[in-house]
Amino acid sequence: MSGMNSCSFTGHLTRDAEIRNVGEKEVAAFGIAVNGRKEEDVMFLNCDLWEPGKVFDYLTKGKLVGVSGELKQRRVEKDGEKREYWSLNVRNLALLGGSGEEKPARKAAKKSRLEEPDDDGNLPF
Repeated sequence: MSGMNSCSFTGHLTRDAEIRNVGEKEVAAFGIAVNGRKEEDVMFLNCDLWEPGKVFDYLTKGKLVGVSGELKQRRVEKDGEKREYWSLNVRNLALLGGSGEEKPARKAAKKSRLEEPDDDGNLPF
């Protein structure tokens, strides 16, 4: 019998997603904070989303997301010290909202669209 590796989490992004290239494919790397039953039970999980496309622009710090996929483990040895790194290979992503910080480019674009009209004193209100 083969094992099953499937996990689902909901949490807030701990940092803006960063794009890196692996061969000819793009990977968006980001972290989420997942709350436990108690306030002090917070798990921080690194996530990799392959071929993020336009969703990358929405993966900003503070946003609430739901992710599901497979856990992967990477073992490394550096200076004689063994370490393990765990991350989630994201297969499904749900943007759930939240109060994420806007990137400066988005703020500038939004500001230019919402410029105040010239006030000539003849406004009806």
